[in-house]
Amino acid sequence: MVQGGTEYIEAAGTAYFTSVGGSGKVVVSAGGIASGTQVNAGGLETVLSGGIASSTTINGGTLEVASGGSTGSDAVTFTNAGGILQLDDSQHFHGLVADFASPSGVTEKIDLRDISFSNKTKVSFTEAQNHLSGTLTVTNGTQTASLTLLGPIQWSVLRDMAMDMDMRRCSLGRRN
Repeated sequence: MVQGGTEYIEAAGTAYFTSVGGSGKVVVSAGGIASGTQVNAGGLETVLSGGIASSTTINGGTLEVASGGSTGSDAVTFTNAGGILQLDDSQHFHGLVADFASPSGVTEKIDLRDISFSNKTKVSFTEAQNHLSGTLTVTNGTQTASLTLLGPIQWSVLRDMAMDMDMRRCSLGRRN
């Protein structure tokens, strides 16, 4: 459990099933692997270029994936406690996102740091035929991010989510 301190996972280092919360931080650098991290309220896991955070669970905290960072082939999973998935390079993010649909009143966001807002910003969702996944696409006409969402997802749920627009970036999250 990382509470109030920082755990660094560097080249050739691996951490399994770390729980981070409070003001604790986990930093995964190039060549490092964090597997099964649970990011609780107040906690932060940052995946730098060349680092991998596999099977991360966001349980009220924040997972930041920097440009060149990876979540591997396993999904980043949200719990009913919400949290934030911050993608600094969402246009090149190829990870999977599961259970992005927390209950009303819970803060849950996917922050697309590299997508600039304009009056042309659009969001669309294409559901798979099996209704167990789909692709969420956000574009401003120049920059485009396509995210694979897992779980039984309905466009009506995504439509109810707000797009917070400021002059810098796009955040998708549930209206409270």
